[in-house]
Amino acid sequence: MLAAALSCLALMTLAVLALLVRRPRIIGQLRARNATLEADARDREAELRHLVAARLPALDELQYGRPVEVPGLLQPSLADAAYGRDIEAIAGTFADISERARRRADESAKVTLMSMMRAVQSLANEQQLAISGMQSRHDDPDVLEGLLHIDHMNVALGGQMREFGVFGHVTEPPCRSAQAPGRRPATALCGKAAHSAATPQ
Repeated sequence: MLAAALSCLALMTLAVLALLVRRPRIIGQLRARNATLEADARDREAELRHLVAARLPALDELQYGRPVEVPGLLQPSLADAAYGRDIEAIAGTFADISERARRRADESAKVTLMSMMRAVQSLANEQQLAISGMQSRHDDPDVLEGLLHIDHMNVALGGQMREFGVFGHVTEPPCRSAQAPGRRPATALCGKAAHSAATPQ
């Protein structure tokens, strides 16, 4: 029994000695592994900060046609990693959402502009009808000269409307030839005003 006990003790001693010999190597491997994990965590944290602080703002600026350069991954080594692909997916999704939001804003602005232009167009037409009615009722040269001036401004407004209409699809100009029922058309205003202005008072 003594021999068996001594054999067990010898085996245990050898095992302990083997562990003591391998201990520095095991500790070194664990430290290297921890250092790798810490570096990877730092890289991922830096990549996430880079995404929020640089890449997403640049993508947003790019959607509005501004000349900006969109940076890529801060750590190229992550390009083939799952984390890097996830970061790229986030950037792509953000770009798509930003583009859709810009398009909706553009469409909303166009609708608002068209509505405003139609309202201005309607007012210009009503103004032309009022000019037509006034020139039918007045023969005073000063009044007709004033109406002529207003008529010219109305025509200029019509030109502006047509320029905007190229983009807003509002192409109908103010009705310069509109007239009130039973009255002379407004197109006769220029000649009548010119004749009245030339007549000695």
